[in-house]
Amino acid sequence: MLKCSSDCRHDAAFRGVGSDVRRRERTTLDKDFPLAYPEPKLSEAALSHAIRRWASMGVTNEKFVVCYVGMFGARHLLEMERVIDAARPRLGHERGFFFVLCGTGDQLDYDKHLAADCPNVLFPGWSGAADIWALMQLASVGLAPYGSSPSFIVSISNKAIEYLRGGLPVISSIKGALAELLATHRCGVTYENDNAQKLAALLVDLYDNPDRLAEMSKNARSLYESRFTAETVYQNMVVHLTRVCLSTRRKPEAAFR
Repeated sequence: MLKCSSDCRHDAAFRGVGSDVRRRERTTLDKDFPLAYPEPKLSEAALSHAIRRWASMGVTNEKFVVCYVGMFGARHLLEMERVIDAARPRLGHERGFFFVLCGTGDQLDYDKHLAADCPNVLFPGWSGAADIWALMQLASVGLAPYGSSPSFIVSISNKAIEYLRGGLPVISSIKGALAELLATHRCGVTYENDNAQKLAALLVDLYDNPDRLAEMSKNARSLYESRFTAETVYQNMVVHLTRVCLSTRRKPEAAFR
């Protein structure tokens, strides 16, 4: 999430006024902006090729595909172990879940080893734009299995916005701002951190209630179109920055409040 405030108007001047600037009270000129995603510009040929590539790996819209697209980083930030636990049939009541976990990172080999006994977990590695967009057309839900760190709690994950763009309900373990957004707009569900049983139960519930899943998918795309398109976000940012500049021109001292 991008933040804009009167702080950014005179950065050079601020460097000389001491550390009190960062502790000033908020003003009406403080505003945050979400990260925005433009609509993908892919040819039909590229998209068809990507869909065929996924099909060759067993990924089709006939399955309940649970997708993750991102880095495989530190275990205290990314709770991938719990995702792999939830993929096991004993927790999913033998529903036909298929987990597609895309990306690379330091923990990838560890997670692959952990999922060695899970034939329904696929690690396709790094995926390009066409592959990611095609996957989101084939998937049922998108995963944001992150720890509820202070920075995550107060922000909207860019990963969640990417899923919303693809019309995917977001399954997240992040408390705070994202959990509130998903609940308010009924476009996703939040489960307890480090709780594979809760994640599995949540997926089972969505699997067993396709009408609810379809409604959440519709809401996800609607929320993206209303709040997170590049055109909407950057136009709002231009309007706000213009307001900030005009305010500063009229009252320069306001920048230091």
